[in-house]
Amino acid sequence: MILAYKLKEWGENADDDVRERFKSETETIETKPSESETVVDDDIVEHYPKPSAQLQAIIDRVPSTRIVLYYHAMQRGINKEWKSWACEVMEAGYSQPSIVQLAGEDLTMNPFEFSALLEAIFKELAVECPPIIAYSQYALGIAHKVTDGEITAEKGFAILSDAAIDTDYHETLSEFYYLQENANLLRDHYEGCYGDGNMREDNIEEWMALYFKKLIAANEIEEHYLGQSS
Repeated sequence: MILAYKLKEWGENADDDVRERFKSETETIETKPSESETVVDDDIVEHYPKPSAQLQAIIDRVPSTRIVLYYHAMQRGINKEWKSWACEVMEAGYSQPSIVQLAGEDLTMNPFEFSALLEAIFKELAVECPPIIAYSQYALGIAHKVTDGEITAEKGFAILSDAAIDTDYHETLSEFYYLQENANLLRDHYEGCYGDGNMREDNIEEWMALYFKKLIAANEIEEHYLGQSS
């Protein structure tokens, strides 16, 4: 009874600063994520530069554009994805002669002729795509493949980690390499040392999936250009 009375008396007479400090500490404890909860800190999610309005319009209409932009930046040869992209672009209303030509080309097309054809396509579409845009859009393209269920989050990270190596650890993609290395440490039962500290051995796939969701959300274009003329 005496203890209860003393506690009541303290509650009534304690200094306001003391009570506020106690309240703050209590709220911090209550809102701290549990050890089993998967969290990705917003601070480690990249915010990419936006494409031009014209390029964004094409991406909006033909999302696979994100993938072939990377192939173009890496100067890779013609493949099935390029031909599929050309067909999708035509279906979206773009009928430039160079695109029609690409859709009908053989996969054995000479690399120099293919490079010249791509230059013609970009010129006719009136778009420019510096490497930083190509790389960041590629990352978003892989992120969408993950959230759409086409590939696992760990596969997405592996693809982008390889892309970081292929681009000599370009700043746009290097984050994926280091986070992938962090995951490898955790898989081998070592303590991770990169990221936000919330990736654990038991939540790697879930953490990566959430990272991709946040990456897409952080880079959503507020103003889309669907319906505008190409």
